[in-house]
Amino acid sequence: MKDLKPGKKYNFAVVAENKIGQSEPQEISKPVELKKKATKPAPPEGPIVFSDIKKTSVVITWKPSPDDGGAKVTGYYVEMREAPKSTWSRCTSTTADITSYCVQRLKERQEYFFRVFAENKVGRSDALVSDGVTIKSDIGKWAGVLET
Repeated sequence: MKDLKPGKKYNFAVVAENKIGQSEPQEISKPVELKKKATKPAPPEGPIVFSDIKKTSVVITWKPSPDDGGAKVTGYYVEMREAPKSTWSRCTSTTADITSYCVQRLKERQEYFFRVFAENKVGRSDALVSDGVTIKSDIGKWAGVLET
């Protein structure tokens, strides 16, 4: 049975065997579809979009992972880092149906980078990484200015 391929349907029959001999083959009532072994999901789809930029917060939004790797995506993990630092910090984790997050307690005039991972029962995807965004003060009626 080495030549079976994932995604194909196969009919199987079961035979019982003991010291006396074998039973008649009993066919399984409906074909069985072989599934490939699950892998980690693809990264969420980008780009990461910035909105509602305020003095100390920004909303980031991404699109779901286009490939769950054969196992349902269970959630997303969001990390951030300040420029020019290289260390990433965890912001939050979300369920699979949530693809945006309001990041708070940011520093004014600081540039930030964000990354998002998809996760399923096998593991985490590679990261979707944002461009940089600089948080600016409120200016008049505008919520903020985005610099990339």
